Amino acid sequence: MDGDGDSTTFAVAKAISAYLRSNPLAADTARGVLEWWLRGTARDVEQVRRALDLLTARGIVVSARNPDGRRIWSAGPLLFSGNGE
Repeated sequence: MDGDGDSTTFAVAKAISAYLRSNPLAADTARGVLEWWLRGTARDVEQVRRALDLLTARGIVVSARNPDGRRIWSAGPLLFSGNGE
């Protein structure tokens, strides 16, 4: 990923973290995060997935699969520990 991609990923990750701090019970698919949580912060679902992967690796968000196979993200254990972006 180039430098611009990295900065975009970090900006989207920061927006996701901020949304979850304000809405700690929120949970959604990557598409739902793009359409409902970010509303204009990210351009496409791949940007959102990269940011969610980054946040998952840091323990800030967690994901689970629904019975229908869709992946759902929500606040992770480190979101409120001071380590959240």
